Amino acid sequence: MKEEYINNLNAEEKSVLVNGGTEAPFTGKYNNFYSKGIYVCKSCNLQLFDSSSKFKSGCGWPSFDDAIDGTIIRRRDTSLGRIRTEIICSRCEG
Repeated sequence: MKEEYINNLNAEEKSVLVNGGTEAPFTGKYNNFYSKGIYVCKSCNLQLFDSSSKFKSGCGWPSFDDAIDGTIIRRRDTSLGRIRTEIICSRCEG
């Protein structure tokens, strides 16, 4: 991630966006947040998701059916002994 984006993050945000950490499930302010609008990358402010694609998945983290075209990268994540998909910002890779 570019240094210009890292400098504006607090410790928890750096943990998630730079080091690939996650917040505990069911604790984030956007888990049960359903107001209309656009979700943006915390690092670089790229518009990533429209609220119309958000749904309640029951997994403990915000879930979306799709992203705004060209704004995310999907990476295979095999940590924790299972196959998952990591979603990162296409601009800053946060």
